[in-house]
Amino acid sequence: MKLQRRILLALCAVLGLLLMPAALADAPAELTEAFTAARWNGYAIPEPSWEDGSPIGDSGAAWAVNADGSLAVCVMKSGSRNVFCVLNRSGGRWRLSLSSSSLLRQGSWIPSVFIREDNALEIIYGTRQATDMGRASRMVFVRQSGAWLLESYEYWNGSDTISISVSGNRLVFTQYATGRKTTVTGVVARRLEQIYLSSFPTTAAQARRKLTSPPDIPEFTGALRIPDPLDVQFPANRQYAVYAGPGVEYIRGAGGRALMSSNDWVQVFGREQHADGRFWVMVQYAVSNTQMRIGWIQEDQLPGRQEAFWLNTRWLYQSAVLSTAVVLTDDPLHSRTALTGQLPAGTAVTLLARFGTQWYYVEVETAEGPARGFIPQRSLALSGAAELDEAACRQRGENALKAAYPDFAEAQITSVETRYFEEDAFGAAPKWQFIYHVGSRFYAVEVYAPSGAVMLLSSPATPGNG
Repeated sequence: MKLQRRILLALCAVLGLLLMPAALADAPAELTEAFTAARWNGYAIPEPSWEDGSPIGDSGAAWAVNADGSLAVCVMKSGSRNVFCVLNRSGGRWRLSLSSSSLLRQGSWIPSVFIREDNALEIIYGTRQATDMGRASRMVFVRQSGAWLLESYEYWNGSDTISISVSGNRLVFTQYATGRKTTVTGVVARRLEQIYLSSFPTTAAQARRKLTSPPDIPEFTGALRIPDPLDVQFPANRQYAVYAGPGVEYIRGAGGRALMSSNDWVQVFGREQHADGRFWVMVQYAVSNTQMRIGWIQEDQLPGRQEAFWLNTRWLYQSAVLSTAVVLTDDPLHSRTALTGQLPAGTAVTLLARFGTQWYYVEVETAEGPARGFIPQRSLALSGAAELDEAACRQRGENALKAAYPDFAEAQITSVETRYFEEDAFGAAPKWQFIYHVGSRFYAVEVYAPSGAVMLLSSPATPGNG
């Protein structure tokens, strides 16, 4: 037992680790009381072990409590399944706040866990096989903005200690023997519940194959453009069905299997209401390091009270015909992967918006069903449209109000104010403004001519005094 302890301490010294003393005494009874739910039947806190399952001795424990007794961590084991757990003390009781099995190795190898004086969490796997590449390791998590985030990962590769510093948009690999640093950029899933130990990139080459970053959105000014996206953090370890339009009747990419993972970056362009009353959001995400996708998920899958642009009111909805054969893509900024088969010249499409200076966002009927995607602007011949008259603009405005506010369709309009604005010195297109008075409330909308793009000026409001 003393020899095993010396081996573990020697290995940890190579890794630059300082182990806090911990006894192998049973965890406090009140700690185990947090695991009374049925899902924890058959689980217990084990002793730390080597990779072959033999105990390491008195050099660590699979549980730890911080100095003021407010934070605890432990490993729960049932058969070959291991789960890392974080607990907080509230109202005199321990309560489970977070658990993850993907963070740990499964099987007989049990890590030692520690809580440092600064309340950072450490998970340490020791090994007696000093030449076993990548097996001995240490992970450090820190609490930031209400989440436990991976700060560093260290491992012994058989000849040197490799330290990986982790931030939200890069991994920095440092070799202790030479001091050499290698930085790989890309969005990193850092939250404790997002980490899959088996797939975490432990070399710069792996990181280059795995990490991705959101692409630069092409610049374009004007009422017909898709709005710039918002970066949104989704709950960890979830997948969402992605459609090529705001409804389940639209096709799905990837042969009908398109899914968005929440463990990577996600951007949200805006929201649209379907005819059935449900709301959908337009998203962009990484499929791999060589492919991205722009598609739609249901809005109730959007986390929290995240606000998103209204897209119903921004689309042009202009009928057009393809002048050349073209492939529809849902990845215009990266792989340009085909979403459908080739669309022949003469195919009717509905132009929705511009995306930069090279792409149009369109809707088209395909053999598989309706789809929205991107086509090169050169493939669509647009004739100069005459400026929409007042009646046409008013109809577009009313359609947008009905889509945004279902109660507007049943409203008794008492009066309508109409104004026309010429093109101004800043290049803003001419537009019509309509203000619908419904009793003491009003709805305001602007419609640009000749594009027909619509903008809601306000939610239903009651006019103030003065």
